[in-house]
Amino acid sequence: MINDVSQTTANIAQGKSPYQQACTDLVAFKLTLLETVAADPRLAKAPCLAAITVYLSFLTIDKETLKPKPVYASNLKLMARGNIRTKVTAGLARRTLVKEGYLLATNSTTRYGCAKFRVANPHSERVQMHVRESEDFYARKEIERKEDERRKRILKRQGVIVTDTPCLPRGDNNYTDRVIVTDTKYHRVNLRDYLLEGDAHYQRDVSEKLTSYADLDDDPHQPFPKPVDDHDAESMIDSICAGKDVEPRFRNRLKSMLNDAILTPNMAIRMLAQMEAAA
Repeated sequence: MINDVSQTTANIAQGKSPYQQACTDLVAFKLTLLETVAADPRLAKAPCLAAITVYLSFLTIDKETLKPKPVYASNLKLMARGNIRTKVTAGLARRTLVKEGYLLATNSTTRYGCAKFRVANPHSERVQMHVRESEDFYARKEIERKEDERRKRILKRQGVIVTDTPCLPRGDNNYTDRVIVTDTKYHRVNLRDYLLEGDAHYQRDVSEKLTSYADLDDDPHQPFPKPVDDHDAESMIDSICAGKDVEPRFRNRLKSMLNDAILTPNMAIRMLAQMEAAA
């Protein structure tokens, strides 16, 4: 209550009414949501960024409640405003956004039968982690490329003939965003674990410390099975953290990733090692 009064006082000092402040906050929310949707790998199979942009164009503040109003958009509006080619694709984008929690059903419709949704941004932290690790991944690949070119220049000066295998031309930041089905280690799927590939000592840690999940030992890059309930999640976290003094905050983070089905044995060992190093 005191914070609300302080915020209201600050807004008055700045010449902003509560409604104007709510509109300002809404703009910030929209920008953050667009960044999240654009980078979320779970949305890559549908034009979700185009669809959420259309929904956000209709998102406004209720002057009485000072909260965002529900939004709706037909397939035709998604196609026209989002440059989506077919109704099937528009429907797929909407269903994907609903499935991932960006669009929350209100169980109400317009008089024409168009479903209304509330807009949310539930995966901001997870996507930020993905973005940071994507940047690290690309930075490492760029370093490897430059080292390879440097090695070839040295060999060329020494008179050694270097034969390259055919490859696509490289351009500045010209990285493809298309998932190759046969490449199971593409960073959109398990980037965190792909960065750890080849670390033999790390692989030994996985097999030694997570023996309670023997069925995953053959592939430490495979996420743990999603818990069926909170008790199951706690039991799995107990096994993962066995023998370690884990802070509740860090334990809750592992549990959240486990419930999202993104925690792998490799990630668990790496995070626990980082926690021990920081202690």
